Amino acid sequence: MVSTQVVEAGVDIDLDIVYRDFAPLDSINQSAGRCNRNGLKGKGEVRLFEMEKGWNKIYDDVLIHATRRVIDQAVSRLESDIIPERAFYYLNEAYAQQVREKVADNSAHSELIEHMKRLQFATVSDKFKVIEQKWVTHSVFIDFNDQSADLWRRYKEILGNSERSLGSQKALRKLRPELLQYVVQFPDYILPEEYKGKNKAIVYLGTDEYPACYDLVTGYKKEEEVPMHAAQQC
Repeated sequence: MVSTQVVEAGVDIDLDIVYRDFAPLDSINQSAGRCNRNGLKGKGEVRLFEMEKGWNKIYDDVLIHATRRVIDQAVSRLESDIIPERAFYYLNEAYAQQVREKVADNSAHSELIEHMKRLQFATVSDKFKVIEQKWVTHSVFIDFNDQSADLWRRYKEILGNSERSLGSQKALRKLRPELLQYVVQFPDYILPEEYKGKNKAIVYLGTDEYPACYDLVTGYKKEEEVPMHAAQQC
């Protein structure tokens, strides 16, 4: 699997080996959390490499330099370029100290640092975005074949269970991985007008609706690609 920084938090996957471009230590920690996540294959490996000047387009210099310093110190102390998991606590403790020394209390980073000290990485992820999202997105189910139609039917049947029993919740969790294979995140400006502003967990677009806004091969349709009769929808 090849991924952007989105894999740093909230993705439940289990990889045998993680190759990670150099980043602040808290981001490295999050990527490492996807390695041997379920402890099924002995020891996992997280291997760091550095693309030429790649990090300075994404991460803060202070955090990068603090990370580099504590890793170099750990490698020197261990006399090895392999840092075992048992050293992670002390590595992160040293990292937090390095950052405190470099960032003034009134800095814009100070709140983030406090969350990092408490290992509240999910909060850091919420407050710091690599790419600022400038529009609302919606989860859209694209129904384009027999399998997708059957999945949507099963989904609606489960939702229609008025009792919302434990069994229904379990059935929803079981169905979710298959269902999400047909779900696309639509920017608000792409979504047909009649669906905007409605509080729906998933918007449904059937075979008569999605072609006006979405192509199964190329993705969202540009305005000039939308047929005249569909212009009112997209």
